[in-house]
Amino acid sequence: MLKSIIPHQEAFEMDLFHREEGKYRHLIPPNRMWILATQLLDILDPFLYITEILAMQEYPTASLILPTIKRLINKLTTINPLYHPAIQEIGKKIHDELISRTAELPQDLFLAALLDPRFKKLEMISDTERRRTLCRAQNEMSALNVDPSLMNQVKESDRHSRFWNEPTQICENDEILRFLNDSPQCAVETNVLDWWKENQSKYSCLAILARRYLSIPSTSTPSECNWSTAGDVLTKKRSLIKSHRLNQILFLNKNMHI
Repeated sequence: MLKSIIPHQEAFEMDLFHREEGKYRHLIPPNRMWILATQLLDILDPFLYITEILAMQEYPTASLILPTIKRLINKLTTINPLYHPAIQEIGKKIHDELISRTAELPQDLFLAALLDPRFKKLEMISDTERRRTLCRAQNEMSALNVDPSLMNQVKESDRHSRFWNEPTQICENDEILRFLNDSPQCAVETNVLDWWKENQSKYSCLAILARRYLSIPSTSTPSECNWSTAGDVLTKKRSLIKSHRLNQILFLNKNMHI
């Protein structure tokens, strides 16, 4: 609401001033209130942006949670000292509450961030958490039972190597190290899905983990959208539709763009 009304301050005040022969002039906010609203918007606007990107369905979002939390905390730590004390106090309370609520996060989010080429250095967490995440990734890779014939897009050179060389362990012990060191950390604008599509043969086991953890939705928005669409399809006049048919309709509805 603040974001939509502040740019139209003059029109808003003129409307109140002239409406019904000045009957609502007493409702015109003083200039200091507009200043406070602008300062408050500066603090809250990043939360609106993060809410919008985490609710998207076109790209992985689980890997964004740790970096966005870190960025939000940093922004709330550096509030403009010229802001009104009340606004600074609001920012501090939000900062403290955010730290409290994110003290214990699911480990899957750490793995998702590791498998995202934009955040693979895990600069947003402590060294202890980074080592724990790398150890878990190595353990999960060791537990993978992968049939090489089922790997997608196998390079021609890899096929020759598997034919002529002696069998080796499918998941190399240094695959994570190669992933971390061979290529630089990608820009934030990088399309993660395209990156893994191009590099899945280079990091075959990590690609399996990437599909597993980057597919986790960060919010319930996708599920709620599916329920809403299902409600539009399954109505009182179409109550006899079979469950498998409903699943097919929902699948087509969500994947028509592919």
